Amino acid sequence: MNSLWKGKHDFLNEQYQQALENFTRSIQIQKKPHQGYNNRGCVYFKLNQIELAIEDFKQAIQIENNFPEAHNNLGQCYFSKGLFEDALSSFNKALSLKNDYINALNNRGIVKLRLNQKKSALVDFQKVLDYEPENKIAYLNRSIAQAQLAVDDYQSYLDISNGDFNYFSDSEVQQQIEVNEHDLLRISEKMERLNQENEKILKKLKTCYSKNRQVIQTSNQLNKKIKLLENQSIHPVPFVFEFDPNDPKDPFVKIN
Repeated sequence: MNSLWKGKHDFLNEQYQQALENFTRSIQIQKKPHQGYNNRGCVYFKLNQIELAIEDFKQAIQIENNFPEAHNNLGQCYFSKGLFEDALSSFNKALSLKNDYINALNNRGIVKLRLNQKKSALVDFQKVLDYEPENKIAYLNRSIAQAQLAVDDYQSYLDISNGDFNYFSDSEVQQQIEVNEHDLLRISEKMERLNQENEKILKKLKTCYSKNRQVIQTSNQLNKKIKLLENQSIHPVPFVFEFDPNDPKDPFVKIN
């Protein structure tokens, strides 16, 4: 197993110091060590050594610019430092190289939320779901973007209203009242039909309940009888031999 693969194995097993050593060794050995720099940058990021991680990701990109993973990882470093514009630029570059890069789409959407680009962020999260309909992180992120947009919309509503909520004319109000009354009538009719159905069901339930009570009573009676039998002392019944007194072979002669 070469140093690069050993480092990956160490990283997955959270043996970060060994991972650093193996990735450093792979950088020294490889002719084009962009993967080694990228992987070592991931270890530094995991160890919260952000500046060292940034240096390694930049080295990986300098060696191989068409490396979407390195651009995405660099963007995460910038994001952790609060450099949202730089992070956005890195995620854009990653997606220009790989337009269906799920992690980069999610990450770019999050940066856009921080930059108050909510609608654009919503588009990114939706793209993730188009590619992966069961991506739970995208659902969470999309819900956050939708909630923030809803708050903005409500604030706009309040700003436009400026305390005046009389938007409808008297005729429009009357028309809406008639529509509401019609809807209420339909709902009332449906409720009446439901009540009738409920009455039928209730009658059936009462019948079933009555039969069940009879069964329970019969069962209780049987249980009582069983208990009585269980409590009684059982004695064997003796055999009774009946002999014919006229039988000459009968040794027992009945004397009058």
